[in-house]
Amino acid sequence: MLNQDIELLVQDILNYKISQYNNSPEWDVWYEKKLLEQLNHINKIFDLIFSFEIQKEIELAKKNYIYAMSADIYKLYNALLCLLANKSFQTSMVISCLISERYITMAYYLQEKKLNETKNQKNFAKILLNPLKKLFNNNDEKNKPDLKTMAESAGLKKTYDGVYAICSRAMYGDWEYLESYNLKQVEDHIQPNFEETELRLEFLEGILFMSLDIIRFYINFIPSSNDLIKKLLVYKLAEIETWVQEMID
Repeated sequence: MLNQDIELLVQDILNYKISQYNNSPEWDVWYEKKLLEQLNHINKIFDLIFSFEIQKEIELAKKNYIYAMSADIYKLYNALLCLLANKSFQTSMVISCLISERYITMAYYLQEKKLNETKNQKNFAKILLNPLKKLFNNNDEKNKPDLKTMAESAGLKKTYDGVYAICSRAMYGDWEYLESYNLKQVEDHIQPNFEETELRLEFLEGILFMSLDIIRFYINFIPSSNDLIKKLLVYKLAEIETWVQEMID
């Protein structure tokens, strides 16, 4: 049985209706507003799925790893929503880079073949969360996969290309990024640009698609006793994804 708060949250999520284009002459303004609305709605889905305990069959160390990474993603996502509400595009890119990095790393190491490789380790979570240690009984740091390799192995190339590869330019201070967003021409000389850059629709779309994928990924760890809710959520996610894809097309 679900408690009342969860039941109300489920009803709220499922009753949410996606707005259709209203032929407004300012389509970009309308679309940006709706994308932000969708991202806030997705946060309710995060609230729901993270309220469930994950499957009891999962080993404790792996369970702790999933909980720790998921909690980190959740906190980062809420920080992202605050930044987006304030139209803080550049800082939003930094947070989005961190979210994509956490997601790709978690998905990579929770693949079945990676679980098998670490099955004899005493502390799975500590090993995976410590970036300074070689993971699988091999101290050669150069063999540690980079994030792009992890993404390709976990089937998350779209997340890597659509979010991480773009947002890491802000995260790590790529010069082309710094020059484009943080400098401005004033008459015959250059000055620092402290003004926020407008949100990019493509950026918001990438965040939305990644968020949907994170939810689908986490749903796999929710017990089968909640299968009905899981199926309804998968349907809702598909509805949101279809809406965005139609807007793009």
